[in-house]
Amino acid sequence: MGDVVDVFIVAESNWTAGGDPKPLYLLPLLQQGFQQSYHQKILHVVIDRFPDEGLFDGWAADTFIRDYMGQQGLKRIRGVRDDDLLVLLDADEIPSREVLLFLKLYDGYPQPVALVLRWSVFGYFWKRFEEGEEQVTNVVAAAPLKMIRELYANKIMSMRRHHVWEEPIAPHLSDSMYRFQRWDIGKVGFYSGHHCSWCYRPEGIRLKLMSAQKDDKPRWGDYPQKLELKYIKGLIENGEWFDGSRPFILVNSSSDRHFAPAYVLDNSQQFAYLLHTRK
Repeated sequence: MGDVVDVFIVAESNWTAGGDPKPLYLLPLLQQGFQQSYHQKILHVVIDRFPDEGLFDGWAADTFIRDYMGQQGLKRIRGVRDDDLLVLLDADEIPSREVLLFLKLYDGYPQPVALVLRWSVFGYFWKRFEEGEEQVTNVVAAAPLKMIRELYANKIMSMRRHHVWEEPIAPHLSDSMYRFQRWDIGKVGFYSGHHCSWCYRPEGIRLKLMSAQKDDKPRWGDYPQKLELKYIKGLIENGEWFDGSRPFILVNSSSDRHFAPAYVLDNSQQFAYLLHTRK
């Protein structure tokens, strides 16, 4: 998406989501030349504190991280226009390049925009499937900067949570200029991108388990046996969740040619651990 996106605002904290201190991983890599060709588009925001309420309220932790990233990042960008779009995504949510290009080039569609993402777990080989139906991830992810500024009061997490009748949106709804309608792009079989949950090598999943929010119950990282790499490798290979259930189906990669993002498929050797269950 490097040729479609004008600026990538990336937030990195020296605190885990659970409120424990940790090193910065991305910033040293950028300083060493990682993604050198895109440095002019990458705006790195360091979050050097953690909200006390985040220790017992997961939403408070998430909201603080995203709002801080938006407020600190947007004020460092010059020349923005009211109709420029902000797209707010987690690191494991990858929008379709074609969808972003459409949103960038055309006007007149409803706002804010929600993306319907194909939901994979552990790798693109397992698809979320429960009660006979494929499960997707639907996130309110995009809005023009005028809406971000005047309707969401620069609190970008409010867009994510779509606080239509709550602060900070409610006071503005009486103004006719803020009549808006959410637009969901995509459906099962015709996705607007990918959401790959827990898509790491076993060591990465172990780190994620230990870093999770304190309020994220059940907090699987609190169970020592679930931190064992052998156990985690078994989950990946067998499509099993931490509670022993198996809410996933194995993808047929030969017939499903869009089961992973195009960039991942085009660089399959580099991303083999995300495309095949066995390493």
